[in-house]
Amino acid sequence: MGYLDKPGKFNNNNWLFDVVYKDREGKNMSHRHAAYLIKTENGKSCLINPSPRSGAPNIYRRIKKLKSWPLDMVIITHSHWDHTQGM
Repeated sequence: MGYLDKPGKFNNNNWLFDVVYKDREGKNMSHRHAAYLIKTENGKSCLINPSPRSGAPNIYRRIKKLKSWPLDMVIITHSHWDHTQGM
C-alpha cells in the first residue's frame, strides 16, 4: 500500500479527511491530522481517529455530507489528544 497524502475518497469505500488544527483565536496552525472514514456496502460507517477538538466540527460536516451520520463505530488507534478529543 502506498502513502496517502491527498484528502478525499481514495477507493470505493474509504475517505481521508485532512483536519487542520486551530489555535485559541481560530487561526489555522501548521500541524495537521488525518482521520479516515470507512463505509461498508450495506451502509455501516466507521471513523478512525476522530481528530482533536478543534477539528471535530469539520469532521462532523464531512460525515454528514457523505450521509454517514450517525456513525456505527469509532476506532481510536491510541490515546493521544489529537486522536481522542474529537469524540
